[in-house]
Amino acid sequence: MTFGTISSTLAIAQILGASAAGHAKGGEKWNEQRVFVPSFVPHPGYEGPLKVAGSVTISQQTWEEAPAHTYPRQTLTWDLMGVDPECTTGASEGITNGCGIEVYEGGNCVDQVGDHHYFLDDADKNNPDPWLPVKYVASEGASISATGFDVTSGVLFHDLIGKVVVVHDKSGGRVACGVVGEETGVGMGAGVATFETYPQYAGDLKVKGSVVITGINGNDETAGQSLTWSLAGLDPTCNTIGAGESVTNGCGIHIHEGTSCETTSKVGGHFFSKALNAADPWANVRYVAPSRGVSQQTQTVNVTTGLAMGDIIGRTVVVYEMNGGGRIACGVILPQQPLSLFENMFNKYPGYTGDLAPIGTVKVLPSSNNVAGTQNFTWTFYSGLDSACTEGAGDFITEGCGIHVHEGTSCSTDVDSNYYNKDILSDDPWLAVKYVVGAGRPDGSVQVNTGFALSDLDGHVVVVHAKDGSQVACGKVTVEEFHEEEVSELNEMFPTLQESRHPRLSTFLVLTIAATGLVALLFAARAYRTPWGEAVPSDEESGTPVGSSSE
Repeated sequence: MTFGTISSTLAIAQILGASAAGHAKGGEKWNEQRVFVPSFVPHPGYEGPLKVAGSVTISQQTWEEAPAHTYPRQTLTWDLMGVDPECTTGASEGITNGCGIEVYEGGNCVDQVGDHHYFLDDADKNNPDPWLPVKYVASEGASISATGFDVTSGVLFHDLIGKVVVVHDKSGGRVACGVVGEETGVGMGAGVATFETYPQYAGDLKVKGSVVITGINGNDETAGQSLTWSLAGLDPTCNTIGAGESVTNGCGIHIHEGTSCETTSKVGGHFFSKALNAADPWANVRYVAPSRGVSQQTQTVNVTTGLAMGDIIGRTVVVYEMNGGGRIACGVILPQQPLSLFENMFNKYPGYTGDLAPIGTVKVLPSSNNVAGTQNFTWTFYSGLDSACTEGAGDFITEGCGIHVHEGTSCSTDVDSNYYNKDILSDDPWLAVKYVVGAGRPDGSVQVNTGFALSDLDGHVVVVHAKDGSQVACGKVTVEEFHEEEVSELNEMFPTLQESRHPRLSTFLVLTIAATGLVALLFAARAYRTPWGEAVPSDEESGTPVGSSSE
């Protein structure tokens, strides 16, 4: 899994919303409520290219002893993708509604959006619209405001439910709309792809790996997050269940309210909604590292925080040791990038002189069950694989009939060995990944525990092996949008070729997809061979292909 569309630490700082108010105030006299916009649809009439996704949270903290005439004030936080990339810092200054995120009085996003929702009494009617200063800052089409913007709207909190939030582009045009409700929705996935040493920690432990976080739908008292992780460099004394129970935060892994790992003050304390009115939900969340300081938590750990996913993105995850519950590592939570790693242009492996020339597609996706360190590896090939790779043929041959991601980042040089996190895994997970050529198109899909985040695989090469384990073809996986229409054309063309093949045909049609996304048709002389590369001795012996799957 890969996290975020944020390319630098500077960009993170720019889009976290530094001009906003802080987190919930402490003390028993403060009450907190939260409502949510869990999703967005295009604003009525908008037909532009922007497709806003993510969530917005509106919270209100009330002091029990506040004067009765105090105007209600809300805080907006958000985690959005697909917003206007031109909304950089100061870009919309002087443009009404430019780059705005604002509450409107309408009751739906179809035909009742209305105008800004606020209340001013007679004495304050000359004051400006309180929503106009609320603007997002985008980096590569993403915007996170973890600390939020305060808005003195004058609107009672319960009057926000059923209203709508509108997202604007730089020109002030309305782009997207979402309805305010009491439930968070599941939200977009997120996680921590890299950890750094906690400020002032001077010990020997160096945490590596990733954490994956998904949302649990609910309100400000029942919503939460599910965590999985794949980590190395943990405290080896946290090697049994319950090892840290007697130590506050011992062996813990917790979400904190801070938005930076630079200093201890910026990390803050445990993060959860004050509306819970309950004990700290993070107190009993611990890792177990049974061997070599490694912990692979594949079963989700559910934590009731009362928060939406948009609330926790941009916050921090802190890892603790046993000794005194000390903090040893920290990482910033970033949104999951909704893209896949994709390769559809394979070249002959350097030095390979044989006849095999695989044509097909490979995708590396986040795991279907959102487990940290695990990816969904899928492939579809149309031609050129080793026809000897039938069911079980390569089972006892190292790399035999394999299709694997390697350490190398170029197909012009040695691609090195299979790529997996050796700090976490002792056995090569790729050796079990093998394609099967039966009577039809070799398709496969398998979950691979690489120990890495998906972003770690970006730019590495995929190697296709023959039955004897030799390296036949190579291509690089990169983060790209997957063009389903191009694959559909492949799916349509090759079955046609299979149906029309004949042993006396001297040519067959090969469909490849250029890096630009254009489709080119190439003709190649292949006497007496099917599109799969095997010889066809007679009409009677040639069969129509049927699909098969890898183990």
